[in-house]
Amino acid sequence: MVRRRENPFAAKKARLLPKALLRREEPLRPTDRVELEAVTLSIAAGGEFLIYEGMRGDELGCCLIAFDAPEKAQAMQAWIDTSRIADRSRPEPPPDYPQLKVG
Repeated sequence: MVRRRENPFAAKKARLLPKALLRREEPLRPTDRVELEAVTLSIAAGGEFLIYEGMRGDELGCCLIAFDAPEKAQAMQAWIDTSRIADRSRPEPPPDYPQLKVG
């Protein structure tokens, strides 16, 4: 068995310092999540990026998008502010259908 000596997520997180913050307490709708990932891919333009949830400090409860260049993080933050994705409606809860019984 091969053991890794480092954490790949932590290494990538430490390498990609410029960040854009999406402050939102509720989860995104699936269509909004797809749109966010598409815009992130287009802004990254073949470079590295990382999307993760903040865990402490002022990043707690935020979705962070980290890039390899500060210009890309600024462009992403500008898109977040102009698209108003943080203010969009929350996903609809699943319908309250009766449970199916097995057996």
